[in-house]
Amino acid sequence: MPKKFNGRVSYANVMATVAVFIALGGGAYAASSSFVGSTGTISGCVAKKGGAFRVVKSGKKCPHGSVALAFNQKGPQGLPGAPGATGGVGATGPAGPEGISGQTRWGNLTVNEGGTTVVAKVGPFTLSAQCQAGGEGRYVLTSSVDGAWLYGEDGPYPGEMKAGEEFFPADDEDYDEAFYAWAPGGTSLNAVPLHFNKEHIGSACEFQGELTQTS
Repeated sequence: MPKKFNGRVSYANVMATVAVFIALGGGAYAASSSFVGSTGTISGCVAKKGGAFRVVKSGKKCPHGSVALAFNQKGPQGLPGAPGATGGVGATGPAGPEGISGQTRWGNLTVNEGGTTVVAKVGPFTLSAQCQAGGEGRYVLTSSVDGAWLYGEDGPYPGEMKAGEEFFPADDEDYDEAFYAWAPGGTSLNAVPLHFNKEHIGSACEFQGELTQTS
């Protein structure tokens, strides 16, 4: 039979009794449904004389000469812990899509007779300046994808472009030559190229122009 505490009932001797109860296996005993109330409390009775404590089933009244005492099966939530250490730097994310490049301008671009020079690349389009062997300058537009469209002043345009096929949207010396091109996927551009042929500068062609990517 458990030894009774001497002296009056106090928090210290009650909690000491509870500690002994748990150490002797009372934790499993108290955790059974009959000893744990619906609110998660465990009930007990403390003798007014001597301070002996015993656990009783939930809802059972304490006998004459004892005082009811209830305590929670779980204690109150503790204080928040200290912040953890800062994590390492994450991996670099993938590159974003290519943005609109805006305007590309070229002036006094000299191309030797029989030569070709790339002046701009926008999406699938490549625009080149070409000085033909006969002394005439012209622009050459190609697309790396099928289904692009070209609208220009010179040539049989508008027309659908096939991948790798050469188109000549400007092949004379007009100062207002212009064309518009669009490709599947949304890339579009406007160009206002103009050029001089070799009669003005000897054996080469001189080109000037401006290209704007619009989407």
